[in-house]
Formats: sequence, C-alpha cells, structure tokens
Amino acid sequence: MLNKKIKEVGYKKRDNQLPNSEVKRGAAASEKMPPELEIKTMRECYVTISRYLISHLPIDDDILKHLEILHPLMQHQHGTTRRLKKLIAAVPHVLTDLEVDSALEEWVVYTHEDIPENWYLKEQATDKTTYYRVDHYWRNVFQLRNTSG
Repeated sequence: MLNKKIKEVGYKKRDNQLPNSEVKRGAAASEKMPPELEIKTMRECYVTISRYLISHLPIDDDILKHLEILHPLMQHQHGTTRRLKKLIAAVPHVLTDLEVDSALEEWVVYTHEDIPENWYLKEQATDKTTYYRVDHYWRNVFQLRNTSG
C-alpha cells in the first residue's frame, strides 16, 4: 500500500514543490546563474532524482514502512511505540541500549503531548487538506520541554 502511494506522488506537479520564494540558493551558484534559470535547473534536477529514487529504492523495506510513525497524524495512533521498537531493532548499530530506553520514554511522552494543529496543518478546505513539511513539524516538537527537560 505504502509502495503504491509513494509511486503515485506527483513530484513533477508545481503544487507539490516549494514556491520559488522558499527555494534556498547558495551564494556561489547565485553569482553564476540568474535566479529564474537556477531554480528551473534545480527543479529539473530534483524531478530527475525523485524519478530515479522512486524506481530504485527498496520502497517496500520495513524501515521505510515504520517511518510512517513520524507523520503528525500518527501521534495518537495505537501501535506506534511497537513500530518504533521495530524500527530501532532494524538498525541496532545506531543507538546504544541507554539511548534506546531514552528514545522509547520520550516517544511515550510525545504520544501524550497536546500538539497544536497549526504545527502541521497548513490549510483545511472541504476538498483538500494541505500540511506543512514534516521537518517543520518536528522542529517544533524537538523544542518542547517537559518537567525533566
């Protein structure tokens, strides 16, 4: 199911891409190329990369499936702690036992947090819901503090 959804993403559609005003350009590239041409070239490059990744990545991989728990709407869903454990088990070399315990404790706290919708929900209309990028959401989550820090 996830595989099918990823392969159907309209990565070529401008509605699914950042607006030009939000595209970050490096100083060196900015000196060599006009902004409009640079952004057009960058977009073409990203489309080519997306096409390649979708056709070559192991989209059915369990790690990628379990990463779904990072979506804001998954915060209160049953079974996310179990899926986090499976994700951690799939990459045993990444975290120490102490870090695993800490991550699981923090996850339980996170699942009980009252996260404002405006951290992830950009616009909601009767026919379409638009979300902020997941990195914007997690930036806010990582800034949360509780009584133990």
